[in-house]
Amino acid sequence: MIPIYPYKFFRDAQVTEMFAMMDIKKNMGKENNPQINRDKNCLKVISTIPDTHLNSMYQVLVSVQRNYYLRHPVQPGYIAESLKWRRRKVLQGVNILFTAVFPLETNPKDQPLWKQAEHFGAQCYSQFNDTITHLVAARNGTDKVLEAQRRGNIHIVSLNWLCDSVAHWIRLPENDYQLC
Repeated sequence: MIPIYPYKFFRDAQVTEMFAMMDIKKNMGKENNPQINRDKNCLKVISTIPDTHLNSMYQVLVSVQRNYYLRHPVQPGYIAESLKWRRRKVLQGVNILFTAVFPLETNPKDQPLWKQAEHFGAQCYSQFNDTITHLVAARNGTDKVLEAQRRGNIHIVSLNWLCDSVAHWIRLPENDYQLC
């Protein structure tokens, strides 16, 4: 099974609230209000932002079909193995250290996000070592963030980088998710 995330027409609750307010004002006969016209223009811009998740999943399936399904005879479990191979390629070569992501009293290896990162090909660690390539941080200013900055050769990214990369089955550009 491949999880398909829900389509979200509006990016956040503020836009949804703005839409609701426009509707209320419109029903009150204030259609010529400049605020309403500005809000409508904002909604037009936001509604043109593409939701790329379904396209990403389509590309994953096409990749599996093109690279495996058509080149090899179909065998029981073959598609599942092809998807597993494709999934593990997403974060292959990525060595992750987390900071401020998991509660301190828990074992990070038991956390779903840790397991998901490994499921997509990453190696996860509890402490710094010379192989760390990515620090996934929930906030700035932690000791690990400061150490990664000091080292200088580690991508310091927000939690969204990992979540979005996993959701789209693509290693997204770290520069778009830099924490600091």
